[in-house]
Amino acid sequence: MVTPQTKSFILQKTHLWPKQLSEHGLEPGQLHISDEVLLRVINFYTREAGVRELQRKNRNTLPCVYRKVLKPDVQLPIEIDAKFIEEALGSERFVHEMAERLTPPGVVTGLAWTPMGEKFYLLNQHSCRALEILR
Repeated sequence: MVTPQTKSFILQKTHLWPKQLSEHGLEPGQLHISDEVLLRVINFYTREAGVRELQRKNRNTLPCVYRKVLKPDVQLPIEIDAKFIEEALGSERFVHEMAERLTPPGVVTGLAWTPMGEKFYLLNQHSCRALEILR
């Protein structure tokens, strides 16, 4: 089964990342980005079915790449790893809750489908009681 993340990954690896590099005057031999890092950007920094946000994240990463490429004592190719991505893009925007995680009493796990993908929700019984009181 092909998921939206798989489609984004294939598009990112074959088209978006090479296009961004050429548009910004960088050559593929100047840096190396692993598949795990590409998947990390897709899963933890973007949340959409399309690729616009992914393109923005690529563009936001490139100034940090320039700073490393322009250093006089740089060893090419530059390795773009998870630490580098966190420096360039900041902390992860989306934290994936695990449904299998042990939850305290009064908390249930829900699943919702949105155009941006599936989302797990943890619903607390106390927050439901608060909503009943407000009604």
